Amino acid sequence: MQYDRVLLRQSETATATIKQHLDSFAEHIENQSSAVNQSTASVEEMNASIENVVEIAKKRKASSAQMVEITESGGEKIRR
Repeated sequence: MQYDRVLLRQSETATATIKQHLDSFAEHIENQSSAVNQSTASVEEMNASIENVVEIAKKRKASSAQMVEITESGGEKIRR
């Protein structure tokens, strides 16, 4: 009977230790998940910024093309 009590205490101790490790593991998983979510949000913000820069570049390219056209047209008028 005494032996059974020792085994029971050892089992309780082992179970408590396993629970502590599982709780710690769950906390690490939550922290990792939070870090991944933050990284994802940062990447999405960078992507939006890049798309914005692309749109600005397209508009400036169109404006530059229009200015070249106007300059060439003006040059032709001056040559006449």
